[in-house]
Amino acid sequence: GILRPMAGIQIAYYDIGDYTGETHDDAVIQPTHLRSDFDAGRIKGFNGGWDNSIRLGLTYDTRDFAPNPSNGVFLQAIGRASLRAFGSSESYRQLKLEARGFYSPFPRTRLILAGRLGYLAQTSNTPFYILSQAPGVDASSTWLGGFDSLRGFQTNRFVGNNVAVASGEVRWFFAKSTVWNQNLAFGATAFVDAGSVFDTIGDTSLKHWKPSGGVGFLLSWNVSTVVSFDLGKSGEGNLFYMGLGFPY
Repeated sequence: GILRPMAGIQIAYYDIGDYTGETHDDAVIQPTHLRSDFDAGRIKGFNGGWDNSIRLGLTYDTRDFAPNPSNGVFLQAIGRASLRAFGSSESYRQLKLEARGFYSPFPRTRLILAGRLGYLAQTSNTPFYILSQAPGVDASSTWLGGFDSLRGFQTNRFVGNNVAVASGEVRWFFAKSTVWNQNLAFGATAFVDAGSVFDTIGDTSLKHWKPSGGVGFLLSWNVSTVVSFDLGKSGEGNLFYMGLGFPY
């Protein structure tokens, strides 16, 4: 249906190790960045532990075909709560809001305009290994950096308690063919991405956003299966990605 509620539970355990103080080849390893950040109070969850959580969400979806959309919108709000009462080692909460839109001004040409806005808010006591895991259904699971968001930056390049992302993309399927009774379509894409992280929701602004952009090639197999080949360029260099499906 167009409106879909969602509920779920997760039981997980994280085993975190640190090399500080260990001896290798008669050399003692000095404090790692992980240990230094923990000692300075910059991170939570140094010792790992249980992460038992519940998730609740609501999705509004009018896309004409979810795996390969050309028209419609996708709106989603989803939250996750991990509490000591559930046996978790840390208590924290997450809320992700995301909006995607798709529009084909000339349907017969298979030219598609796509855009995405998203925001992830997390409490200050969220463990460091959870900060980049955005809860979602049919949505990006890791922010910020990499194929799902800032193409041209390393995966999870920017991590913070609050994350904002914006993307725009032009997709054009310019040719199609039939090979061994399989329908193939070939396309090209041009995209721009931008995002930033903030310590608190109140710090959210349009300052210090990191932009990236690039071009790509698309291969569609029987419409529903899409393979993306993207070359992203950022202020830190160029990266090539090959992914199954679209980033959003």
